[in-house]
Amino acid sequence: YNQEMVWEGTIVGDLGKMGVKTPWANDGLGLSIGTDWREEKTQLLPDEEFITNDLAGQGSPTLPTYGAFTVWEAYTEARLPLLEDQPGAKSLDLEAGYRYSDYSLGFGTTNAWKIGLQWAPTSDFHLRGMYNVAVRAPNIQELYLQQRLQLDGSEDPCASSAPGVAPAASAAACANTGVTAAEYGNIIKNPANQYNGLVGGNPNVKPETADTTTFGVVFTPTFLPSFNATLDYYDIKIKNIIGTYGANLILNNCLSTANPLFCSLVHRAPATGSASDGSLWLGTVGNITDATLNLGELETQGVDFELNYRLDAGGAGKFDFNVSGNYDLHTKTTPYVGSGTYDCAGYYGPSCGADGGVYPHLKSVTRVNYTTPLPGVDLWAKWRFIGPVQVQNLSQNPLLAGFVDPISGIGNHIPGYNYLDLGMSYTISKTVTARLGANNVLDKDPPIIQTFYGAPVLDSGNTYPQTYDWGGRYLFVNLTLDF
Repeated sequence: YNQEMVWEGTIVGDLGKMGVKTPWANDGLGLSIGTDWREEKTQLLPDEEFITNDLAGQGSPTLPTYGAFTVWEAYTEARLPLLEDQPGAKSLDLEAGYRYSDYSLGFGTTNAWKIGLQWAPTSDFHLRGMYNVAVRAPNIQELYLQQRLQLDGSEDPCASSAPGVAPAASAAACANTGVTAAEYGNIIKNPANQYNGLVGGNPNVKPETADTTTFGVVFTPTFLPSFNATLDYYDIKIKNIIGTYGANLILNNCLSTANPLFCSLVHRAPATGSASDGSLWLGTVGNITDATLNLGELETQGVDFELNYRLDAGGAGKFDFNVSGNYDLHTKTTPYVGSGTYDCAGYYGPSCGADGGVYPHLKSVTRVNYTTPLPGVDLWAKWRFIGPVQVQNLSQNPLLAGFVDPISGIGNHIPGYNYLDLGMSYTISKTVTARLGANNVLDKDPPIIQTFYGAPVLDSGNTYPQTYDWGGRYLFVNLTLDF
């Protein structure tokens, strides 16, 4: 079960009525002050079948988990109009906020705050900017999840497709990971590219912190009142990321650098004269320790955009047009201090698995809603676009580059994908609405990628179902009753 108990009190006031305002504005200071106390508990009690990993396809045991913590917080948020209806400023507003949190966990207290300005030179457009320092405390799973053996890595360069066949890595590099001379060339590769990891929570992890800078413009032209547009640039840098290195990163760093930090996490099955000697997947002894830690940094920079327009066609009905999307300039990862940085924008693969594993530069959705002259009948069409990507192995960055299949070329490049969705709704009465539609009307198949190109867990069925429509055309019917 999951249980959360919250006690909260907030005071909101308009201090402008008490004279707290600038001489150049009509409105005064708006202020909110509050405090809360929160307790969170989680308890997982699986049955014996889950605990002993007896179920087919389970992948790993599901172990009992219990954890709890409390936090007391105090916060305030304020908005102050600096200028109103002044030369060069239809409005100029200052916004600020602060939150103090005191956790029962080992790291103690955190501080989060923001400050920003919104300036409208005229009624046609306004500019906005904000700087924000945010904090994310570890959750109960990240703190208290019991260690367990599960599928984690997707490669072992020291394994061979058959006994006596030379592995991809050299004998010297494999020796860094614990491979003996007798084992080299005789460690059997997992045919499904699945390797053991020892994973679990860590009660000593500290909060993540994020520095966010945003600048934007909102365009609301008075000469075209049915149109508005927004454009926002963002730069978000997260430090002390709560997560895991990933078995592939640990193993490859040990192979290439002999760094004891990573090599100490590689545990090959001991020599017993069996087929499991030196293995990272046969049996339960060979594995890579990949516990939850505070890692390096993640930074993303990009542009969000949205356009809206309404066209009144008189007796022919009304059309609403919306275009929204994102252009990913950079998605940079620094796995750990001193590791170097790689950029996943425009790529996909196991090292780019933090947010679905696929990072096209451009993603957009265009939607048209048509309010017909027929009472209660609306039609809509939606075009979804996912930009092209290529496998991370093609990158020139050594932290991403890797083996590329030169023969089939399957998955080396994924072109841009376009999906068309259509639907309609009929408002039968004030309380009853019926909907009918189809997603991926043209029944476009998802891209096929090779197993060793995929990110563990995120890649399923040789594609990325979180990003692409894996099931083809999808029909739906919905009836809503609102009482």
